[in-house]
Amino acid sequence: MNTIQTAVKEFIKHCRYEKGLSVKTIKSYSIDLTQLINFLIEKNYSTEITDISKTELKDYLENISELKPKSIKRKMATIKAMFNYLEFDDRIQINPWRKMRIKIREAKTLPKVMNIQEVNNIFKSAYMAHSVKDKPQSFSYLETLRNIVVVELLFATGARVSEIANLKLRNIDLVTGSVTISGKGNKERFIQICNKETLKILKDYQKLFRDKIDNSGGYFLIN
Repeated sequence: MNTIQTAVKEFIKHCRYEKGLSVKTIKSYSIDLTQLINFLIEKNYSTEITDISKTELKDYLENISELKPKSIKRKMATIKAMFNYLEFDDRIQINPWRKMRIKIREAKTLPKVMNIQEVNNIFKSAYMAHSVKDKPQSFSYLETLRNIVVVELLFATGARVSEIANLKLRNIDLVTGSVTISGKGNKERFIQICNKETLKILKDYQKLFRDKIDNSGGYFLIN
């Protein structure tokens, strides 16, 4: 008998030994395909692999429609991967996915933002860690000063962490406060820092780190 149970076992074996997928991925595949098998049995559908058509798959999709879009996409992708494998291995002549067009839209959610108190706490923590009593060339003084600069740049520019990390001294005009950010696709955008206190801390940092910045190839933030 060429049942879906047998097909699933062979597909999982293929994923483990031929494709070398991770244990976590294989476990997810097994769970998704077991759920499909249970659905077919509960609905009294044939479990012969050649009898499974887009009708059964559409019914299964409707059955799991209350799940989160990401979960539905993952389960359907797993089933599709198995049928594509069966078709490639000449186990089935007709792949039910060939005539299926499924679009599952995920609801767009706004990113969570911090409130003003949380922002103030971050700045307070960064500045409290920076003790002016330490010697300007001491490790703790330089490290905490750099951390302040990181926080100030992130909030002043709204740039991504990776964009801030890749800033070079030439990208920051400490006289005018203009910052050139290189984003995705090498697209540049210009941001103006107007806060005088922010500019002052950047200037103080630049003076103390000048040699380290030069030795790093010009990167403004020194790790």
